[in-house]
Amino acid sequence: MPLGYKDSDRLRKFISDRGKIRSRRVTRV
Repeated sequence: MPLGYKDSDRLRKFISDRGKIRSRRVTRV
């Protein structure tokens, strides 16, 4: 079952959000 544009977009947003939280946690200023 191939991912649709909606799924891929939502997944990309989810990954980017996690990445932001991760980078923010790593770089504590």
